[in-house]
Amino acid sequence: MVAFYQVSEMDIPELARFLSEADVGEVDLQMYYQYFIVARHEEGEIVGTIGLIPIKNSGLLRSFVVTPDFPAEKISELIQYMLLAAKSRELASIYLVTEKQSSLAFFEAFGFERKVDIEEEIKSSPHVEKLIQQKNRWLMQKIL
Repeated sequence: MVAFYQVSEMDIPELARFLSEADVGEVDLQMYYQYFIVARHEEGEIVGTIGLIPIKNSGLLRSFVVTPDFPAEKISELIQYMLLAAKSRELASIYLVTEKQSSLAFFEAFGFERKVDIEEEIKSSPHVEKLIQQKNRWLMQKIL
């Protein structure tokens, strides 16, 4: 069984290790931990996470990571928790950048749409700025 939790300050060290082991890049968890959801097995081990970095009144999806132990049928539930958290923080939209064309249909099923032009604040964020300069990157947005 997997349960979902809003990350608390006490979770930061464990989540930082989890993200480091997944090699997903730097995230300032001290500043943004309240925008992260973790999934834990009954034993308490983190088996998945998804987070947002707030930029003005939008969020940038970051650190969507699940382990092989994460039940595939729960992935949509993890995303739904993230969407609810974004709405509760009164974000107007969520953006993401993906390098996997195979994930486009997956995110479209949750209401994300492919975008060519995005808000300058999102485009100029360090994470997006670096990624969109590379080939085979897709930008997506979901209006909340």
